[in-house]
Amino acid sequence: MKKHGLDSCKTGSDSEALIPLYNKFGPEFIKELNGMFGFVISKNNGKEILAARDHCGIKPLYHGKGTNGEDWFASELKCIVDQDCISIELFPAGHYWTKETGYVKWYNPVWDNDDFVPTDNCDAIRPVLE
Repeated sequence: MKKHGLDSCKTGSDSEALIPLYNKFGPEFIKELNGMFGFVISKNNGKEILAARDHCGIKPLYHGKGTNGEDWFASELKCIVDQDCISIELFPAGHYWTKETGYVKWYNPVWDNDDFVPTDNCDAIRPVLE
């Protein structure tokens, strides 16, 4: 946090670091995270919401749509399945979500493309695998 010029944390929670990063950089700070996570940040009484999931989808996160248009998020499906949700879906790995943008894929490695052809020395791979 110090490298970004942000104040030190006030609690012992590792999640507290997300709030000043979001306040300073917006959703783009997620690209700098490295690890397993699924989180939701709410500001202005829920008018501004950011939800995000790690690039591999290790941490579970679910997104439900309520009958009145509200958004529900939970790390366990049982927490929202009994709510007035008209739809519930698994939050996609490597994405973030805001009310304004919907889902945005933030994890975009060069190899995650159907047209990707490695240019490295592929001949060296076979002996290692054998």
